[in-house]
Amino acid sequence: MSTTINQQLLTSIVRSSRKISNYRHYLSSQIYRILVNNKIPWMEYNFFGPTKIAESLRAIAAKFDEKIQENAEKVIAKYEPTTKAILEKYGARLKGKTVALMVGGLRPRHVVPAFKDLGMELVSTGYEFAHNDDYKRTTNYIENGTIVYDDVTGYEFEQFVKALKPDIIGAGIKEKYVFQKM
Repeated sequence: MSTTINQQLLTSIVRSSRKISNYRHYLSSQIYRILVNNKIPWMEYNFFGPTKIAESLRAIAAKFDEKIQENAEKVIAKYEPTTKAILEKYGARLKGKTVALMVGGLRPRHVVPAFKDLGMELVSTGYEFAHNDDYKRTTNYIENGTIVYDDVTGYEFEQFVKALKPDIIGAGIKEKYVFQKM
C-alpha cells in the first residue's frame, strides 16, 4: 500500500500522541506546517508571470551567496527582452480587460500578478477547499473591491459571471463546462 509523505508523517505524529492510532489523512502544506509548529522551514514562491518570476528568483538567490545572486540577475536580464516583447504584443490587446477566476490550488492568488503584468483587471477569484491562510494571502494580490468567493457551485459561478460580465473567465476542470455552453 502506498502512502503520501504527509500520511506517513501524520501517522507518526498521531501515534506518538497516543490519542489515536493508524489515523491517515491528506493535508495541505499549510495545515501540515501548522501541525508541526513551524519546525520545518518552508517558503512560497510564485512563478506565474514575469514580475513574480523575477521576484521569486531574487528571493531564492538571496538565501545563497553573491555569486548565485549575480547569476539570478543574469537569468532575469537574459529573458527580459523576450518578456517585454510578449507583454507588448499581448498587453496591447488585453490591457483593461477584466478576468474572473475559479481555479484550484494556489492559482486563485498566484496567477493574478500574471494578468496584472498584461494590464488586466481581476474582478473575482475563488477557492474550493481553501484555508484561512489562503484567503489572507490572497488579499496581497487583489485590489479593494475584488470579489473572493468560496466553494461556489457551477450555478453560483455562472451567476457571478452574468453579473460581473468579465472579458475572460479562468475556470477549473469542473467549472469550464458551464462556460463552454454559454
